[in-house]
Amino acid sequence: MKQRGKELLPSTPSCSAAPAVLIGDSLHRDIKLGNQAGFITIYKPSPFKGDEKPLGADEHPDYTIAMLSELPAVLGDLDMAV
Repeated sequence: MKQRGKELLPSTPSCSAAPAVLIGDSLHRDIKLGNQAGFITIYKPSPFKGDEKPLGADEHPDYTIAMLSELPAVLGDLDMAV
């Protein structure tokens, strides 16, 4: 898996063409911080906690998925190779 990731990364020192994406299962811990850092955020609710409700504007994810199998389609929408 790590080898495939290395193949997809640009070979130049600058990665400005690749968007920063954060995938998290907590709106409060993950998505909020990802939004504050300027990442594209993808929320996958935890099976243990269920769907959380955003407590503020910075807790709204860019995308929400129900299953990880939906992730390739979302990343494809971002023009990222998966």
